[in-house]
Amino acid sequence: MKRGSFAAGFLTCLLLAGVTTTAYAAGIMAERSTHRVFVDGREVQMEAYVINGNNYVKLRDIGEQVGFNVYWDSVNGCVQVESGKPYTGTAPQQTAA
Repeated sequence: MKRGSFAAGFLTCLLLAGVTTTAYAAGIMAERSTHRVFVDGREVQMEAYVINGNNYVKLRDIGEQVGFNVYWDSVNGCVQVESGKPYTGTAPQQTAA
């Protein structure tokens, strides 16, 4: 399994559990971040974790706060980010060709 895939899965588990503030697996230490986040001068609430001195926040949470759409594209097996569209969290409807 690739390192990035493991880290993404690990963080997802942490976010779903939400009970502990520190977790340790496969040599990776994750602690819930106590840093404050501001968007356009306004404090916003986002769940973040510190891993190796870096803050990790869900892209979906950022999209909600700053106004871009992000969703899982199951057809292409990837995350899609649409900078010119407001956040909905859902894929657009596919039109028949």
